[in-house]
Amino acid sequence: MRREILTAPLLLLLAGACAGVPWGQVPEASVANAVPAGLICAGDAAPASAEGPAPTVEGRYPPQVYEVMQSRREAHEDCYVTSAWGNQEAGSVRINLSFSIDEYGNVDRACVQKPVPSEGKAVECILDDLKAQKFGHGKRAQVTYPVELAAASPPNVDPSAPPVSETKPLR
Repeated sequence: MRREILTAPLLLLLAGACAGVPWGQVPEASVANAVPAGLICAGDAAPASAEGPAPTVEGRYPPQVYEVMQSRREAHEDCYVTSAWGNQEAGSVRINLSFSIDEYGNVDRACVQKPVPSEGKAVECILDDLKAQKFGHGKRAQVTYPVELAAASPPNVDPSAPPVSETKPLR
């Protein structure tokens, strides 16, 4: 009886999320992996340039913030690789982070600036990681930090294995 109670809502949720998607296929990344609206910064898009916005730090010594962000680069790459794995169209992506640091060094607000990438799971993962970081005591700060990521094979994957799109469904 307990299994039936849990299964029915899950099936309804899946049916709604996959409406219009043929059996055995995955919904398009733009729908299935969209960035939740609550993670998108309100206001204007990030300043445009050939390379995108430069990092900015207002209120703290920038190298201290950059050091923490650079120490998390591998974790952020793992977020993107995990999110994009199996997506044959995934390439490099720029995620423009905006966050504030309180006087205790905690991230008290973090969001992604427009233009918003379609890799919602990666954005959520990166923002969760960012919110867990400690930047040390000091003045409150507002930071804009671009993160450039590229999709690659996840670790511990057999390079001779066929891509996910070429595997046969289980019957």
